[in-house]
Amino acid sequence: MKEISEHTPTIGFMERIFVCYYLVFGRHKTVRRKRRKVAKIQFDNAISNAPSNAIAIDCGANMGVFTSLFLDKGFRVHAFEPDPIAAEILLRNANNNPRLTFMPVAVGAENSRARLFRTIGFEAAPENKTVSSSLLTRKDGDTNNYVEVDVINLLEYIENIPERIAVLKVDIEGAEVALLEELISTGIHRHIDFIFVETHERISFDVAWRTARLRAKIRSQKLSNFNLDHN
Repeated sequence: MKEISEHTPTIGFMERIFVCYYLVFGRHKTVRRKRRKVAKIQFDNAISNAPSNAIAIDCGANMGVFTSLFLDKGFRVHAFEPDPIAAEILLRNANNNPRLTFMPVAVGAENSRARLFRTIGFEAAPENKTVSSSLLTRKDGDTNNYVEVDVINLLEYIENIPERIAVLKVDIEGAEVALLEELISTGIHRHIDFIFVETHERISFDVAWRTARLRAKIRSQKLSNFNLDHN
């Protein structure tokens, strides 16, 4: 798999200042906690005020906590989860809901085949550990324990949906950075009302650095439909 540092977008002087500020102060636990409270309010408002039968996309659905929430709110849901253990539980909980379109794949900016790495100690509690399965190698990952999964080009998938997307939720354990960069560069983000993302700076400094640059880009371009503090 390509290193996450490749294809990093260039940024201007003020964005560099923001990146440095964010890396020093923005990742502090207290600051993150405040941002997450704001994100939760925005998320709750978004799903409560969306029109009936709107479309929600759940990337990194895991066992379906947010998929179930979207379904309960009356959304038509497109959910993606590559981990076979989590996918089986999600489908069982969904109970053949006709408003759910499910694909047992990872999402990215291109169609490919990749390794989904487990975390250390996965076998001791596989259901609980699926939430940390990642396409990236990480500090708590086990490079010898993985499953081969398909990766779908989410950009093409969204383009093939004729209606506007009300909510896109992304929690894909570090791989979100490359996906969001392409979402912005292609302009596809303009077809989505709200984009809620859980970022994963803790995986590595490389991920933290590129995430900070992405935040700077979103801030400088005033992309108000993004929130990178979802949890």
